[in-house]
Amino acid sequence: MRVPFTPLHHSFPEFDALTRAECDRYVAYVRTTQPWLVGVWPPVVGVLSGIAVITVPAVTGQLGRSGVNLLMASVGAVGAFVFVWMLLRDVLLWWFVRGQVLRARCPKCKYSLQGLPIIEIGDGLDPTMRFVRCVECGRKHKLFDLGITPMDLVPFEQRGVPEDFGRRRD
Repeated sequence: MRVPFTPLHHSFPEFDALTRAECDRYVAYVRTTQPWLVGVWPPVVGVLSGIAVITVPAVTGQLGRSGVNLLMASVGAVGAFVFVWMLLRDVLLWWFVRGQVLRARCPKCKYSLQGLPIIEIGDGLDPTMRFVRCVECGRKHKLFDLGITPMDLVPFEQRGVPEDFGRRRD
């Protein structure tokens, strides 16, 4: 897990060294594909934890009527909100980016399968008949068994839409 306000690419020492640009692309991809889990849930859980910090002492009678106790509970609620929000945000980002990084890896040797050619048996319409052969260990894996699609094997830099897409070609 990473420390808040530090680059996320320092969180993956067991993988190939991710550059900051690659990590930023993965984070942007995760934020667009999982907006509710990464963008909405951390503040909601943070607000609930802040409310709990104030309501639990108030319900149990430990808050009292003193202004100092109310001020301390308010500061604690804001601190709990910020801490829980940042911690949950970082954990969820780490979790989903890790899932994207590990998505196209050989289960045996953990070598990246991105950029490798897909072997198709038959007419190519059956998704269970698409294979990829790991160049490191030589094993042949079904894409269906790995839970990946041919798009996952395209390197991340090449997944975008071409710049001339939609333009009239003369």
